Amino acid sequence: MSSIDILTLRDRVEVALSAEIGTYVYQNAATTPAVKVESGIIARTAQPQRVDGLEVVIEPYTLPSLQTLFSSQAFVDDQYRILLKQWDLTKSVATAVRTLSLALQDCLTGIEPLLPRNTAIDSLEQQALLIQYRRF
Repeated sequence: MSSIDILTLRDRVEVALSAEIGTYVYQNAATTPAVKVESGIIARTAQPQRVDGLEVVIEPYTLPSLQTLFSSQAFVDDQYRILLKQWDLTKSVATAVRTLSLALQDCLTGIEPLLPRNTAIDSLEQQALLIQYRRF
């Protein structure tokens, strides 16, 4: 199991999907890459007015598990869900899922089923990858 932290995970996702990540567009016309890490805490930052392209949301999947080794060294196993949302109706999440599966193979524990786009209810195509890593 990999020993990384959430910021490193975010960086690895951004690098792997650099050619595919969409943009958040804010009310003042500023843009940022469409990648966010959910912490469970209500965000006090400006929310984007719209999302163009592929959005990546990294969110906690379960509560961290604290363990102690015989040497008294403690570590935490974190689990995250990386949700890929495709806002562009002409594109799919398939390439991003394949790309991330390869880039994160050292900490990938599963891939959730594809939630296809449903134009009747205006839903997005979505798919999630499950990640587990260890923090010392």
